Amino acid sequence: MSLKEASELLKQEGAAALAGGTQLLLTFKWLPPPRLIVNIKRLPGLATISEDGDDIRIGALTTLADVRRSPLLAGRFPVLGMAARLMALPAVASMGTVGGNIAWASPQADLVQPLLALDAHLDIYEPSPAAAGEGRVRGGLPLRDFYLGPGQTALKPGELITGVRLIGADRRAVYLRHSTRRLADAQVCSVALTDRRAVLGSCGPTPIVVDLPDGLPIDEAVELVASKATPRDDFRASAAYRLKLVRALTRRGLEYLRAA
Repeated sequence: MSLKEASELLKQEGAAALAGGTQLLLTFKWLPPPRLIVNIKRLPGLATISEDGDDIRIGALTTLADVRRSPLLAGRFPVLGMAARLMALPAVASMGTVGGNIAWASPQADLVQPLLALDAHLDIYEPSPAAAGEGRVRGGLPLRDFYLGPGQTALKPGELITGVRLIGADRRAVYLRHSTRRLADAQVCSVALTDRRAVLGSCGPTPIVVDLPDGLPIDEAVELVASKATPRDDFRASAAYRLKLVRALTRRGLEYLRAA
């Protein structure tokens, strides 16, 4: 199957893409299955991690296991391997994909928080307006602009994520996550941090991005990040407990970054 063929199928109402399937299959527990499942696992050229000038490109079908063991990412953006190691058991990591984690559009999607902290951009395949024409890959969509709500993204019918780009110089970052059972449960709260940005998971309907002013003292930075969180009660934790976690994880991460 080609990108064009997959795109044409995904234009149909009720169609969904299947990459690793680790998230899509879980939704069958509480939502009706899609009318059409389009298997994109074997689309060519989308499962590599490579350098493109100063940028690094991660193909959408790259697995979490590949992210964990990539020497290129370990050398330049080790926070991604850190997040991938925290978020899944080995069997799940060998199936789950980078593109699937992004397209899932959940505030609990672990890999999304460090990608947002690193100001990642997406490459998107756009179908041609004419059915007979070839589509094109449009680059440069900020991941920050991709999420519209829980399960809602900026993708239009027939569009596919083909990769994610980390643009420019390396940046130091850290990812901290709290769950009731390490690797075996969804996060209760998480935070990804650079010296300029904090990104919260499980504290709102979408990941929450907080830009940090240069030189802001840690105490003030912690309170700024906490003021942007909008957690809610659920079966995993109360909103009040999540807010305590936001403060604790943010402080720990900033102390780590500034001490190194």
